[in-house]
Amino acid sequence: MIKLTERQKLLLETASDWIQSNCSEAGLVGVAWWFLDCGCMVGMGFSLEAGLVTPPVRVDRALVGDGAVPECAKCSQHNPTNLDRTFTLGTTWFRPVLSSKIRDQIKKDLFGPLLDREVVEMYQESEFHTTH
Repeated sequence: MIKLTERQKLLLETASDWIQSNCSEAGLVGVAWWFLDCGCMVGMGFSLEAGLVTPPVRVDRALVGDGAVPECAKCSQHNPTNLDRTFTLGTTWFRPVLSSKIRDQIKKDLFGPLLDREVVEMYQESEFHTTH
């Protein structure tokens, strides 16, 4: 079972809140995210009808006070969505949380063959559940 660190939880909450507040017109139901081997996190908002609808948002492993995202040497050299990198993936669901059947279908659409990995699900009220 994957355990997220407090730092990872903070990055997830920060990125999810930012994506939700800056893309409110997109009808988002959640954020698909992955932690990369360098410690950075990438998140993309998704809607029920359209799948991924926001560009990737990278949150550096070292958050800075003014909200700026410092450059990461590994992320700038490689596409942060490169699936050859080591990563942990998951979803954050906004309220109201969709039914398990709908969430499973969305995860299948979003992650496809990557669902053989363990996927961490986080709900906006910060309860963490792990599914396969």
